[in-house]
Amino acid sequence: MFGGRTDINECLLRNGHGPCQDTCTNLHGGYNCSCEGISGTRLSADNHTCEDVDECAAGTSGCSHTCISTMGRTFCLCPPGYELGPDWKTCQGASTTGLSPGR
Repeated sequence: MFGGRTDINECLLRNGHGPCQDTCTNLHGGYNCSCEGISGTRLSADNHTCEDVDECAAGTSGCSHTCISTMGRTFCLCPPGYELGPDWKTCQGASTTGLSPGR
């Protein structure tokens, strides 16, 4: 009971998401939404849906060259003649094909 009224759990709708795109937390007399389950996103201004955190625009992607941001993901790209290193962020000189010069 809340203020003499029974609490309605809005989060029970839509398989536990309620009116939220991702995580719904029931509160007495209401609910809160969050985007904890969708990495690379944050709660948008409508307090219900999740929006992409653009790591490329924020400069937090870690890419040494080109960065592409998609919903919840960031991809690094390299210019011609370079390839991504083991960290998938740093570009390094492309490995040779094993051919000797002049072949």
